[in-house]
Amino acid sequence: MPEVGGSRVMLLADDNRRRGSLLRRVAGPSMALAAVAAIASVATVLAAGGAALASRPALRPRFAVSLAASWPEASASAAHVPAQAASAGFCNASASVPGLEGNFTLELTEPQRQACYNFTPRDDFPQWEGQNNCWEWTKTICHKTQPMGALSWQDAQRRASLHLPLVAVGSLKPLRNPEVCERYAPEGWKAADFGPAEWVAADIWFKQNVAVFVLNMPNDVKRLEAISARLSALNLIFERIEGVDLSAKGAFAAARRDGLIPSTFDAIKAQASARTPYQDIGGIVGTVGCAAAHLKAMGTAAAAPRPLALILEDDAMLADDFPARLRRLLQSEAPCDWESISLKSKCPYGACVSPRLSRVLPDENEPADRCRHGVNYGFYAMLYRVSALPRIREQLSDVIWDDTRPHCLDIDVALASISDEVPYYAVPSMQRDAFLTEGDHGSSRMDKNREGVYVNLEDEEEQASEEEKLLNEAWSTVSATDSEAKATATFTTTTKEPSAMSSFFHKFFHPQASDPLPTTTSGVALPGGMEAMTTVTRLRDLQGQATVNIAPS
Repeated sequence: MPEVGGSRVMLLADDNRRRGSLLRRVAGPSMALAAVAAIASVATVLAAGGAALASRPALRPRFAVSLAASWPEASASAAHVPAQAASAGFCNASASVPGLEGNFTLELTEPQRQACYNFTPRDDFPQWEGQNNCWEWTKTICHKTQPMGALSWQDAQRRASLHLPLVAVGSLKPLRNPEVCERYAPEGWKAADFGPAEWVAADIWFKQNVAVFVLNMPNDVKRLEAISARLSALNLIFERIEGVDLSAKGAFAAARRDGLIPSTFDAIKAQASARTPYQDIGGIVGTVGCAAAHLKAMGTAAAAPRPLALILEDDAMLADDFPARLRRLLQSEAPCDWESISLKSKCPYGACVSPRLSRVLPDENEPADRCRHGVNYGFYAMLYRVSALPRIREQLSDVIWDDTRPHCLDIDVALASISDEVPYYAVPSMQRDAFLTEGDHGSSRMDKNREGVYVNLEDEEEQASEEEKLLNEAWSTVSATDSEAKATATFTTTTKEPSAMSSFFHKFFHPQASDPLPTTTSGVALPGGMEAMTTVTRLRDLQGQATVNIAPS
């Protein structure tokens, strides 16, 4: 079992031995032997790859209500895609790049529309004007079928037929062009199609181009052990990113202080809205923590030294052939405009563009103030272009921290709601030849939502406000126009996370990496204005004890 205590988990102990073991287990001994002979030929293939991602065009085409070109035909829009993106091995230049036009509601005939809008709705579901009750019933079937998202939309409608008007049964097409990707067994390549040369090429390609990150809560040791073992078996290196647990007393204020939750977000207001019959959510503490953790991971991944970043939740169990499968997906099916791909999306909404990919679209049958909620669930394994991550993260943050729309705290829902602005694709979860499965540990987010029932958000907000007030009082002795200030900080090492304190000193005070953890730092020059305020905020408390004195330079 690999060591799981550090932030970076090294799993590449013996590359050739692990690769051979995996091939023997998955593909058989004959393929494993053939793979050795294939390595030399792979070098030639890789010589042309590994190029940097090409810059995307300034203007993206809009997405058509109905795709005129079906897979695998190319469209004229593919001509706008830089050839370098495909040559780098991250997309298929001949795949149609969808444009965005019109609205994204379900296409119904007038008799179907009248029937779906006028029949008796579910009595336990929020109501609004213009509600499509056929769609609400169909989504309910998708949500409640176990495992969630295992049914195609056509089968979900059949199961909902007892509740639907006869004229509407089978008429809903949440995935446009459903014959392309709404399939349990997609057409085209299968795992058995991967030859030994492709296995080896994919392994090398993955390590050259994909940085892997795993989100893991502080106390979820078993989850970390499970995903460490899985990634070790696949010969993959990953970096652990600690999740955000807001269920403990003082955790919310600490997250606010560390910048994980913006000061503009009113948690009390969001929680009150979440508990209204119209929003019908309940507790939000786990959901807020999950969103903050994913945004934190995206910020870390944006600095990755690879062109692609894969962010995994710690219950994602990747398939044995995952590197080969991912490489094949990108190079044979992914349009070159993609910026984010969910490798398992439950109850998908959008349009099929290839046998294994749908272009995610906002569900405009659902109100915007409910964040177009109810479809495209799943952030188990998210693939991003690193160059696009800062912008995606900023766009997501604006949506997530809107305290008037608590459903947007679900980060998968939030991204789907702005998918007309972000080129977002997804692998439909009903496909059984899957990229990953889920572990059996349950949902940390839901667990924390239940635990969060006992968190007093009023007290947490009051603590955060009091800390901000004390900071402002301390800072009032220094003019905001001063170019520098000097801070004298005395720390004790009672912090629960000495590595966090050490990294803080390294960042702001630049001691030598080999220096012991300092307990006292004095006379440190700090930049003036807001940067100094931020620095002093961190100085005040790193889960240890701190005394801070500030004076003009």
